[in-house]
Amino acid sequence: MSVNQRVGAAGSGKATHNAAGETEKSGLKKIVAASMAPIIAAALLQEYNTWVPVAIYILIACAITSVAVITLKETRGASLRKVDAVDARMHGLESVNLVN
Repeated sequence: MSVNQRVGAAGSGKATHNAAGETEKSGLKKIVAASMAPIIAAALLQEYNTWVPVAIYILIACAITSVAVITLKETRGASLRKVDAVDARMHGLESVNLVN
């Protein structure tokens, strides 16, 4: 999918979602979220003047990530078209088509 493709309601001729804009927002969210870890680690190091709280912080983050990965549902073999259809119904869209 190119950056200029748009996702819109079938037959409407109007774009309801700009893929490029959503990618930019998603990228910004990831940058902000990822920038918090080193800030927290630096604050812990400055406050306690030892690496131990930073290590504990990293262990807690790893534990949370492990729990999230273990509880994820397996998607191998799942129809992405069905997933998109369910998501569209949940958000009140009749149908969503990718325009090539």
